[in-house]
Order: sequence, then C-alpha cells, then structure tokens
Amino acid sequence: MAEEQEELFPGFIPSLKVGVNSDDNIYRSPLDKNSDTIITASPSLSLLALYGKHSFKGSYKGDYGQFQEYSDENYWDHKAAMWIGLDLSRIVSVKVEGEYLSGHELRGYSGTRTKMDSKPDTVLQDWISGQITIGRRENTLQFVLTAEGLNRQYTNNDQESRDRKRSDAKLMMYYNLSNKTSLLVEASTAKIEFVNPAIVDLDSQETSLRIGIKWEATAMTRGQILVGQITKTLDDPELDSFSGLGVTGVIHWQPKDRIRLSMVLTRATAETAEIGSSYYVTSRSLLMVDYDYSDRLEVGAYIDYQNDKFSNIREDSLEYIGAQANYSLARWLTMNMRYRYESRSSNIEDYTYKANIVAIALVMEAM
Repeated sequence: MAEEQEELFPGFIPSLKVGVNSDDNIYRSPLDKNSDTIITASPSLSLLALYGKHSFKGSYKGDYGQFQEYSDENYWDHKAAMWIGLDLSRIVSVKVEGEYLSGHELRGYSGTRTKMDSKPDTVLQDWISGQITIGRRENTLQFVLTAEGLNRQYTNNDQESRDRKRSDAKLMMYYNLSNKTSLLVEASTAKIEFVNPAIVDLDSQETSLRIGIKWEATAMTRGQILVGQITKTLDDPELDSFSGLGVTGVIHWQPKDRIRLSMVLTRATAETAEIGSSYYVTSRSLLMVDYDYSDRLEVGAYIDYQNDKFSNIREDSLEYIGAQANYSLARWLTMNMRYRYESRSSNIEDYTYKANIVAIALVMEAM
C-alpha cells in the first residue's frame, strides 16, 4: 500500500483519550443481546530523535476499558513500538521496525472464535521487520527487500493450539516511469508454523507474485494497486490448499480542498479459528470520506464490506458502517463523537449478529 511521508519533528509527544462507549451487543450474539456502557482511556507517548539523516521513533499506547455491568469483558491492552530509519548512502537506506502487543481479540471480528467464553481471548504478540531500499525515487529502478517475523501466543481459554509463528520475505521492484508514476513487481514467500498443533497440523507455505502501479497523477489523486496470484499450501496433503487472485490497493482522491475520499481493496488468505477449516480467504472493500466543515469541525463516514470464505462450508459477510465528528475545543483539546453499525451474516445461523456502538471522547494532545 502507498506509504505516507510524514513530517518529522523531534521530541516527546504525549496524548490522552478518555471516553464513554455504549454497545448494545457486547458478546456479538445472534439472539441474547447484552448491552453495556464502557469507560475507556487511551494514553500514548512517543519520542522522535533525529541524528543527521537518520531517525528514531519509539512509542507506547495503552487501551483500557471498564465495563459497568459485565466486568469479565474489561481489558487492559498495551502496545510498544520502535522505528529506526538509516540513510546510509546516496542510493541505500535501511528501515527497522518492531512492535510488542499485549491485548485481546475483539468478539465477532474476522478470524476470531465464535465460541462464547466468559472472557475474550487474550494474546501476546511480537513483530519485527527489516527493510533495505536500493535506489531513490528519481532513479529508474528501485529495489526493496523486506524480511519480517511474527510470534503470536494466546494466553487464556485453552487456545494454545492457535499459537503460531510467521516468517515473511518480500522483494519489490519499482520501475519509475516518472517522479509521479511507477510500475511494480512484487514476489513474496511466507512460512506459518503452529507451535502447539492439536488434532490437525495447519502449518503452511504462502507464495505470491503480483504486478501493479503506483501513481500520484495530480495533487488530487494518488494510490497504489497490486494484483496477482497467491498460493497457500498446507503441509498436510490431506488438507485443502488455495491458489487464486490476490489484491492490495489504496486510492486517495481529494476533489476539493476540504473533501478527502479513500478506497481500500484487499483479497488474501488468513489463519482461521474455525474448527474443521484450514484457512479462509478474506475480500474487503472500504470507502471513507472526510469533510472539513470548518477550521474547528471535521466530519467523516465510511462503509466497510468484507467476505470471508472458509475452506469448509462456512461463508460470512461482514458490514461495518460508521460516522464520526471531531470538534476542536482548543488547540490541544478535541471532542470526538462516533457511531458504528456492525453486522455479520453467515450460512451458519448461529454466527450472525448485529450491533450498534455510540461513543464520545475527549482527546488531549501536546502541541
């Protein structure tokens, strides 16, 4: 996907978001809906340091939720991350990223379990990525080599069989037609290993070969799209494998100064928590619009559709529709109001649900 080039300002950047959420179906259940009010808090702190052409960024973000009636749903999530950018020469740069997460899986979302336990599934996850870029935007050819490693561990509800490690390697070549348009070729491979396989061993190998284009035709529109073949081969020959279309794409369009539209398209394979399924194919279309009504008020809306087709008979359709408004009370203080509608339909009736979430929050940021 297209990367944003953010403007870097060294120093500490603290922020705090506190709010109240109302959720009318906290368990994402098809019949017995339980509603609750949740008090939330999200503190964060980031540090940016610059040394010549090199840069370092470290950050911490917490997400805390206190349910007023169903205290077993309370969560206390943490995420720490670091990013190092090294500009080594006129044509070579290196980027190293890492992240540690201690959190929980949101009920009802793609890839999570449908079985109802008294507490949500909790996870520990660490991820590291290294990237070498050879060539600059003004060169005809650019090569980007990326290696990633992920370790995901489930820490409750007897979910050890879902613990897994993933190793990725990816080579991307950019053929720069101009300083605004590039043709892309991407080749990647990944190995997924389950640490504590239960009855079925779901270890697999994924490969993909995709071509695409990245453009910034005018100041109004920019984007990147990659399309090609992805293959997921299970180590156990008795299990179903997959070969088919893979897509990642994002398009940004700004027809006027105050209006911004974005579209995201993806199609990929993913690991499943469904018993009897070895993977699922997820296809997603997301459309977002933001409008700066005034210098103080920004409003936005989105519609997010996703289809999950499992290797067994199950097939889900998920819809998320939402709107939000941000009103600036002061340079350092913003009021955020949000509404979100969630729906999952499935050919297995017990997996369907609908939910409505209303939230209001205050966001305090150092300027």
